[in-house]
Amino acid sequence: MLQDGYLDNALELARSEGYDPNGGLRGGKYSLFNGGTHVPFIVYWKGHIRPSVSDAYICQVDLFASLGKLIGGSVPSGLDSQEHLSVLLGRKLHGGRRAQVLEAKSKLALRWKNYEMIPPYSGKECNSTGNEIGNLREYALFDMDADPGEKHNLASEKPRLLRKMQRMYTRMVGPYYKSGLEDEPLQ
Repeated sequence: MLQDGYLDNALELARSEGYDPNGGLRGGKYSLFNGGTHVPFIVYWKGHIRPSVSDAYICQVDLFASLGKLIGGSVPSGLDSQEHLSVLLGRKLHGGRRAQVLEAKSKLALRWKNYEMIPPYSGKECNSTGNEIGNLREYALFDMDADPGEKHNLASEKPRLLRKMQRMYTRMVGPYYKSGLEDEPLQ
Protein backbone atom coordinates (compact mmCIF):
# COMPACT_ATOMS: atom_id res chain seq x y z
CA MET A 1 0.00 0.00 0.00
CA LEU A 2 1.71 3.14 -1.20
CA GLN A 3 -1.04 5.72 -1.06
CA ASP A 4 -2.24 5.67 2.52
CA GLY A 5 -2.27 9.41 3.11
CA TYR A 6 1.41 9.85 3.86
CA LEU A 7 3.26 12.60 2.03
CA ASP A 8 6.34 10.48 1.34
CA ASN A 9 6.23 10.41 -2.50
CA ALA A 10 6.11 6.59 -2.39
CA LEU A 11 3.63 6.35 -5.26
CA GLU A 12 5.55 8.77 -7.45
CA LEU A 13 8.83 7.00 -6.75
CA ALA A 14 7.33 3.60 -7.55
CA ARG A 15 5.84 4.88 -10.81
CA SER A 16 9.15 6.44 -11.83
CA GLU A 17 10.76 3.01 -11.40
CA GLY A 18 7.97 1.30 -13.38
CA TYR A 19 6.65 -0.55 -10.31
CA ASP A 20 2.92 -1.35 -10.08
CA PRO A 21 2.11 -2.21 -6.44
CA ASN A 22 -1.32 -3.55 -7.46
CA GLY A 23 0.06 -5.93 -10.05
CA GLY A 24 -2.47 -4.73 -12.64
CA LEU A 25 -5.44 -5.08 -10.29
CA ARG A 26 -8.05 -2.33 -9.99
CA GLY A 27 -8.42 -0.54 -6.65
CA GLY A 28 -6.31 -0.97 -3.55
CA LYS A 29 -6.60 -0.75 0.21
CA TYR A 30 -10.13 0.26 1.31
CA SER A 31 -11.54 -0.88 -2.07
CA LEU A 32 -14.17 -3.43 -3.13
CA PHE A 33 -12.18 -4.03 -6.30
CA ASN A 34 -9.75 -6.95 -6.61
CA GLY A 35 -6.77 -4.76 -5.68
CA GLY A 36 -8.35 -4.27 -2.25
CA THR A 37 -9.70 -7.74 -1.58
CA HIS A 38 -7.24 -10.11 -3.30
CA VAL A 39 -4.59 -11.39 -0.91
CA PRO A 40 -1.96 -13.80 -2.27
CA PHE A 41 -1.35 -16.66 0.16
CA ILE A 42 1.65 -18.93 0.61
CA VAL A 43 1.52 -22.17 2.58
CA TYR A 44 4.71 -24.02 3.51
CA TRP A 45 5.11 -27.20 5.51
CA LYS A 46 8.31 -29.08 4.75
CA GLY A 47 7.69 -32.73 3.96
CA HIS A 48 3.92 -32.34 3.90
CA ILE A 49 3.11 -29.90 1.10
CA ARG A 50 4.44 -30.29 -2.44
CA PRO A 51 5.36 -26.96 -4.07
CA SER A 52 2.58 -25.96 -6.47
CA VAL A 53 0.45 -23.05 -7.61
CA SER A 54 -3.28 -23.16 -6.96
CA ASP A 55 -6.17 -21.04 -8.15
CA ALA A 56 -8.41 -22.25 -5.31
CA TYR A 57 -10.34 -19.46 -3.64
CA ILE A 58 -10.26 -19.39 0.14
CA CYS A 59 -10.61 -16.74 2.80
CA GLN A 60 -8.50 -16.07 5.89
CA VAL A 61 -11.40 -17.09 8.15
CA ASP A 62 -11.27 -20.54 6.50
CA LEU A 63 -8.02 -21.16 8.36
CA PHE A 64 -9.99 -21.77 11.59
CA ALA A 65 -12.04 -24.69 10.23
CA SER A 66 -9.18 -26.04 8.09
CA LEU A 67 -6.53 -26.01 10.81
CA GLY A 68 -9.15 -27.26 13.27
CA LYS A 69 -9.60 -30.35 11.11
CA LEU A 70 -5.82 -30.78 10.84
CA ILE A 71 -5.50 -31.08 14.63
CA GLY A 72 -8.71 -33.07 15.10
CA GLY A 73 -10.82 -30.19 16.32
CA SER A 74 -13.71 -28.26 14.88
CA VAL A 75 -15.18 -24.79 14.96
CA PRO A 76 -18.61 -24.04 16.41
CA SER A 77 -21.48 -24.13 13.94
CA GLY A 78 -22.69 -20.81 12.59
CA LEU A 79 -19.25 -19.33 11.96
CA ASP A 80 -18.19 -18.19 8.49
CA SER A 81 -15.14 -20.45 8.43
CA GLN A 82 -15.22 -23.26 5.86
CA GLU A 83 -12.94 -26.29 5.91
CA HIS A 84 -10.57 -26.45 2.92
CA LEU A 85 -7.66 -28.47 4.34
CA SER A 86 -7.08 -30.38 1.08
CA VAL A 87 -6.54 -27.04 -0.67
CA LEU A 88 -4.12 -25.79 2.00
CA LEU A 89 -2.14 -29.04 1.87
CA GLY A 90 -1.88 -28.86 -1.92
CA ARG A 91 -3.87 -32.05 -2.49
CA LYS A 92 -6.48 -30.08 -4.41
CA LEU A 93 -5.43 -27.17 -6.65
CA HIS A 94 -8.90 -25.96 -7.59
CA GLY A 95 -12.07 -25.34 -5.66
CA GLY A 96 -12.30 -23.77 -2.25
CA ARG A 97 -15.10 -21.34 -1.50
CA ARG A 98 -17.94 -20.92 -3.96
CA ALA A 99 -19.26 -17.64 -2.49
CA GLN A 100 -18.12 -14.89 -0.17
CA VAL A 101 -19.38 -11.48 0.82
CA LEU A 102 -16.54 -8.98 0.49
CA GLU A 103 -16.32 -5.85 2.65
CA ALA A 104 -14.39 -2.61 2.41
CA LYS A 105 -15.16 0.45 4.52
CA SER A 106 -18.67 -0.83 5.42
CA LYS A 107 -19.52 -1.53 1.78
CA LEU A 108 -20.29 -5.03 0.55
CA ALA A 109 -19.87 -6.98 -2.68
CA LEU A 110 -20.31 -10.63 -3.66
CA ARG A 111 -17.75 -13.05 -5.01
CA TRP A 112 -19.34 -16.20 -6.48
CA LYS A 113 -17.27 -18.77 -8.33
CA ASN A 114 -15.11 -16.68 -10.67
CA TYR A 115 -17.40 -13.63 -10.66
CA GLU A 116 -17.56 -10.51 -8.54
CA MET A 117 -20.67 -8.37 -8.32
CA ILE A 118 -20.43 -4.88 -6.88
CA PRO A 119 -23.78 -3.20 -6.17
CA PRO A 120 -24.28 0.54 -6.67
CA TYR A 121 -23.08 2.90 -3.96
CA SER A 122 -23.28 6.66 -3.71
CA GLY A 123 -20.26 8.73 -2.81
CA LYS A 124 -16.97 9.64 -4.40
CA GLU A 125 -15.34 7.18 -6.79
CA CYS A 126 -11.94 7.63 -5.12
CA ASN A 127 -10.92 8.26 -1.53
CA SER A 128 -8.65 11.09 -0.43
CA THR A 129 -5.54 9.14 -1.47
CA GLY A 130 -6.81 8.72 -5.06
CA ASN A 131 -7.64 5.03 -4.58
CA GLU A 132 -10.71 3.86 -6.54
CA ILE A 133 -12.95 2.32 -3.87
CA GLY A 134 -15.89 0.74 -5.70
CA ASN A 135 -18.59 3.41 -5.55
CA LEU A 136 -20.34 2.78 -8.85
CA ARG A 137 -23.65 4.24 -10.01
CA GLU A 138 -24.95 0.89 -11.30
CA TYR A 139 -24.32 -2.79 -10.73
CA ALA A 140 -20.99 -4.13 -11.93
CA LEU A 141 -20.18 -7.74 -12.77
CA PHE A 142 -16.66 -8.94 -13.48
CA ASP A 143 -15.19 -12.30 -14.53
CA MET A 144 -12.21 -12.54 -12.21
CA ASP A 145 -10.51 -15.31 -14.22
CA ALA A 146 -10.71 -13.57 -17.61
CA ASP A 147 -10.45 -10.01 -16.28
CA PRO A 148 -8.69 -9.82 -12.87
CA GLY A 149 -8.09 -6.09 -13.44
CA GLU A 150 -11.89 -5.58 -13.59
CA LYS A 151 -11.81 -3.46 -16.72
CA HIS A 152 -14.89 -4.89 -18.47
CA ASN A 153 -18.28 -4.66 -16.72
CA LEU A 154 -20.38 -7.67 -17.85
CA ALA A 155 -23.63 -6.56 -16.16
CA SER A 156 -25.42 -5.68 -19.41
CA GLU A 157 -24.01 -8.71 -21.26
CA LYS A 158 -24.96 -11.28 -18.60
CA PRO A 159 -28.28 -10.05 -17.14
CA ARG A 160 -29.40 -13.53 -15.99
CA LEU A 161 -26.15 -14.09 -14.10
CA LEU A 162 -26.40 -10.60 -12.59
CA ARG A 163 -29.97 -11.27 -11.37
CA LYS A 164 -28.90 -14.62 -9.90
CA MET A 165 -26.05 -12.96 -8.01
CA GLN A 166 -28.31 -10.12 -6.86
CA ARG A 167 -30.74 -12.65 -5.33
CA MET A 168 -27.87 -14.57 -3.71
CA TYR A 169 -26.40 -11.33 -2.37
CA THR A 170 -29.75 -10.22 -0.93
CA ARG A 171 -30.17 -13.57 0.86
CA MET A 172 -26.64 -13.40 2.27
CA VAL A 173 -26.47 -9.77 3.42
CA GLY A 174 -30.12 -9.01 4.14
CA PRO A 175 -30.57 -5.47 5.45
CA TYR A 176 -26.84 -4.73 5.62
CA TYR A 177 -26.70 -3.34 2.07
CA LYS A 178 -27.27 0.40 2.05
CA SER A 179 -26.48 2.16 -1.21
CA GLY A 180 -26.37 5.62 0.39
CA LEU A 181 -23.42 4.99 2.69
CA GLU A 182 -21.02 7.89 2.54
CA ASP A 183 -17.30 7.32 2.86
CA GLU A 184 -15.68 8.03 6.18
CA PRO A 185 -12.59 10.23 6.03
CA LEU A 186 -9.27 8.45 6.49
CA GLN A 187 -7.83 8.92 9.97
